[in-house]
Amino acid sequence: MSDTCGLHVLIIDDHRNTRETLAMALGTQDCRVDVAQDARDAWKLAEACRYDWIVCDVRMPEIDGIQLGQQLRAKWPDVRLVLMSASMLSTSEYAQATALGAPLLTKPVLPATLVALFRRPLV
Repeated sequence: MSDTCGLHVLIIDDHRNTRETLAMALGTQDCRVDVAQDARDAWKLAEACRYDWIVCDVRMPEIDGIQLGQQLRAKWPDVRLVLMSASMLSTSEYAQATALGAPLLTKPVLPATLVALFRRPLV
């Protein structure tokens, strides 16, 4: 049995392939995974369910991952976030992402990288 057994993870990405790939891979690590295609869907899921980890793309239409992370932290200060991006962030975006205290991963994100993050002790 894996160390991630029972973790409930929300994956938010506007690219279906990324959502499905990460969800399938994390499912093989005994994680329960929900997916959302945008911040609005993610917010509805987050209000209905307590997640152990929320993994979010930075660049999404309408509400980006940094804004969503800020909103999530405002409502649930102890939420565990991971941000990911396929492109380089501006200085401002990087500063905002850093202020969230969330790991920032470069896409494509390997599922093993997420599992390693999930297994790290919280500080």
